[in-house]
Amino acid sequence: ITFCLPHTTLALEGLVHVVLRALIMPSPGGMPSNCADCPAFRSDEERNAFAASVAPRRELVCPITQECFVEPVVADDGNTYERKSILTWFHCGKTRSPVTNEIMKSRNLVPNRNISAMALAHREKLGNVVLQICRRIRQQQNGRCDDNGDRLNALLDAGADPATRDTSGKGETSLHHLLYAGRADLANILLRHHVSVLPVDEEGQSAADVAQKMRDRDTSNNSISEWTNLIKELRRRGTIEKEQEEARVRARERSNEEHRERQRELAEAERDRNRYGTSPTAGGTIRGSLGSLEEGWGYFPSLAALQFQGSIPPPSPSIANWERREKRRLDLVLKSVAAVVFLYLFLC
Repeated sequence: ITFCLPHTTLALEGLVHVVLRALIMPSPGGMPSNCADCPAFRSDEERNAFAASVAPRRELVCPITQECFVEPVVADDGNTYERKSILTWFHCGKTRSPVTNEIMKSRNLVPNRNISAMALAHREKLGNVVLQICRRIRQQQNGRCDDNGDRLNALLDAGADPATRDTSGKGETSLHHLLYAGRADLANILLRHHVSVLPVDEEGQSAADVAQKMRDRDTSNNSISEWTNLIKELRRRGTIEKEQEEARVRARERSNEEHRERQRELAEAERDRNRYGTSPTAGGTIRGSLGSLEEGWGYFPSLAALQFQGSIPPPSPSIANWERREKRRLDLVLKSVAAVVFLYLFLC
């Protein structure tokens, strides 16, 4: 057959070569073709090749931390940094650019929304890959994973978001799947990459609840000890995350209140400009078509202030509160003086 049909033989050899490559080589996107088993890497070169295939693009990596962006900002030198890292840089007293070594004249930071959107897409894409691997580990008998978490480590190091939820199931996260699979060792890999332990599935089960359930099922002394330590760590991190979330909520409310107050001040200044043609001066005098006019906020306003009281804008809430307190104090003083004078005249 080889002598009569050389072209057919070559075609069959090519087909066999393609099939073998499909069986042993990773598929596009870094996912192995047989991801259900997570086959072990045959060499360090193959492991490094996988890590390189899922690494973020250079423009998505912070120059300081060398990690994928989460909250990128543009500094005065024109470069993009992770907000926490550049703030830490400034807090250490450094005034030069981490990239160019030039002195930065300002510490103002502007959010880089384009890079933020690109980094978020990258982290979500890898997060879906992590979720698929963890879900398939759970589906295997005894939570089989031949690479011992090497792919999970590489994906998480590349910036994968481990908080992605499984929409095809009960809303579990990757951490839920690994705990249900009985793989406390792989769950610790996620914990080392700062995965959130607060999310719950549709049944209201948190990561600590699932770990407690798996501990009750396991009868091995070594496993019970491992599960006990994991449960303690999950609960400790849960407490810390709740405190951090409450602090973020308070900071967000405080920032929103300051922003609203600033917007009110700007709106009042804009109304003053529209009404008088200019804004009030620092001395509290309004200049308009009527000339200089003192604001009638005192207890004894001037004659001009009484005459044109309707043209004077109301005071700010803080000034109004101070004015009311001063009025009450002055009323008390005047009434006290009047009482003393009346008593003196009555006794005389």
